[in-house]
Amino acid sequence: MSNINDAAKILNESLKENLSKINSKKEMFQMKMNATVIGVGAGGGNVAHLMSYFDGYDTAAFNTTQSDMVGLNVDHKVVIKGVNGSGKDRAFASDQFKGSYKSFFDHEGIKRLIENDLIFVVGTGGGGTGTIISIMTAAYLKREYPNKQIFFIGMLGSIKEDKTSQENMREFMSDLENKVNVPYMLFDNNRVKNKVGDEVYDKVNQDIVNAIRILSKEFFVENSRSNIDGRDYARLTSYTGLMSVITIPKLNITVSEDKIDLVGRIAAAVENSTNIMTDSPDAYGFFLNTEAEVYSAIDTTFDDVQTEIAGIPTSGLVFRHLQNNTGEGPEFAMITTGMAAPTQRFKMIDRRIAELDQVKEKEKLPTIERDSSKLQLAGDGKSEGTGKGASAFEGF
Repeated sequence: MSNINDAAKILNESLKENLSKINSKKEMFQMKMNATVIGVGAGGGNVAHLMSYFDGYDTAAFNTTQSDMVGLNVDHKVVIKGVNGSGKDRAFASDQFKGSYKSFFDHEGIKRLIENDLIFVVGTGGGGTGTIISIMTAAYLKREYPNKQIFFIGMLGSIKEDKTSQENMREFMSDLENKVNVPYMLFDNNRVKNKVGDEVYDKVNQDIVNAIRILSKEFFVENSRSNIDGRDYARLTSYTGLMSVITIPKLNITVSEDKIDLVGRIAAAVENSTNIMTDSPDAYGFFLNTEAEVYSAIDTTFDDVQTEIAGIPTSGLVFRHLQNNTGEGPEFAMITTGMAAPTQRFKMIDRRIAELDQVKEKEKLPTIERDSSKLQLAGDGKSEGTGKGASAFEGF
């Protein structure tokens, strides 16, 4: 009996030791960075809500109205007290934030979230709260914590929205390009095809979630092919201005392909993505998570991709992370940083505002003067009055 107990004890200790080795090996190969996602306004809060379901993300929602945060599953919800919404008024929302930002950043939960070195701030462009307070939040964080990596993620509404929304989006885009010294991404509802209603928001939100998970290196593992290490990542993301993340879940490569053409696949992914992408990037980051035998048929310099998709990087920097398929995450992702400003989308908003300004003047009925040549009938003028009642008809 004693021998059995001793054997069980030895086996148990062995299992513990092996489990410890497995866990330490997993930690050694895992390159994921703990990240914070702060959603500002209703749209930003929804993205933070979605990210809370993935491990390694700390989340918060910030708004001017409590009702917009009902049902959000985030670590912390913070509302500006005494304000019930912003009514699409950027100036009003800005003033309210200036008077209350300290209470937000002094919140114990927010202080803990800001301990992470990777922070995503998410907001929409057409409303009031998200369109200005999200930008001010990102600007504050970058100024206060210059060594942290801050990304801004913006969502643009439909070109069919009202004039106030278009004007807010125009200011929103201008602020991102000129006032916030952080890399920013724009996801556009107009780029969603063959979907309506909530399906549009679902598509945009899913693209944003995919981008955040790539930028946090959730699917990256250390390998013997090529790695984007911490220093490479810092250089890749050091460029401010517009950036994009394009992902391909499955490359669908067949064994009959002697040479694999990535350009066509990436071009299709760019077309299908809601992430706005321009050209002239400062740097590229490529992520491949595919079968080992595929690498012999892929040009891992990605020269053709650069030339055909967005152009040769102005800095000359191209970073590659090439790993054998782990079974998790997309098979391909392309990060482009420091791209040209999204002028075409900006001009589209300008044209839409000009169209809405050309409103046809409303037709009005003419003013008709009362005819004074009326017949005098029997009994007219006999009733006595105070003479005060006539004042009630002034303006008629």
